[in-house]
Amino acid sequence: MICKILLWYSVVKILTSLLATASGPYWPTTQEIDFFASRGMNTIRLPIEWERIQGTALANFDQNIWGRYAQLIDYITNTKGLYAIIDIHK
Repeated sequence: MICKILLWYSVVKILTSLLATASGPYWPTTQEIDFFASRGMNTIRLPIEWERIQGTALANFDQNIWGRYAQLIDYITNTKGLYAIIDIHK
């Protein structure tokens, strides 16, 4: 049964919270999402590092970072019609 589930739901792990460049966090591009969708993937796992959204305890959310995640989630779910697994990390 698990094998059938794994075959049915192909999951792509995009490491936005683990990969970084000299200019900041890595963001998957729409072309990368398109590539995996065109290969039959139907689910994108999007790790979100909480420290990127709220730098210190009780601080306001960083609206730029929050907005970027919202854009990615919207593209994955609404534009491409894929499932998004939102995986929040500390």
